[in-house]
Amino acid sequence: NKDNIKDIYPLSPQQQGMLWESLTDKESGIHIEQFICPINGKLEVANFQQAWQELIQIREILRTCFVWKKQAEALQVVLKDVSISIAFHNLGEISRSEQKKWLSEYLQTDRAHSFKFSKAPLLRVTVVQVGQEEYQLLWSIHHILVDGWSAVLLLQDLLRIYGFLCGKQEISICTR
Repeated sequence: NKDNIKDIYPLSPQQQGMLWESLTDKESGIHIEQFICPINGKLEVANFQQAWQELIQIREILRTCFVWKKQAEALQVVLKDVSISIAFHNLGEISRSEQKKWLSEYLQTDRAHSFKFSKAPLLRVTVVQVGQEEYQLLWSIHHILVDGWSAVLLLQDLLRIYGFLCGKQEISICTR
């Protein structure tokens, strides 16, 4: 939708390489970054979902998609509005060993699931409840958008937004 376009930029040489590699080997999971972060404390699901949505609205890179078909060169397109959907799973009723197995299989399947580059956001967020006030945040994002350093900064922004939405309620997310 052309009315939803904010900006258009050329790709950097590194982005061109990542896009080409990802398009030619879609099931390899190449360049998909996965962050697994434990969350401790009472998680307000609606506010957490809203925090992610707000983060996407303030960080243009999270509203970026890529076009290359019928183009002289590949372009990155920043959209005005993008929605995110977060998957939630409750594993609180199964053993820790079964939880670990489920998480491992989930991450492996997720990595093999390629992103559709022409549709933002190029990220997936899953929250898995593993105990009463224990969760695992599983965040998959394509490296074409962020690196490890940037991801930590985005998680810090997410925590600030979530804290504001919850009236400064504290949860702990490991960002190391």
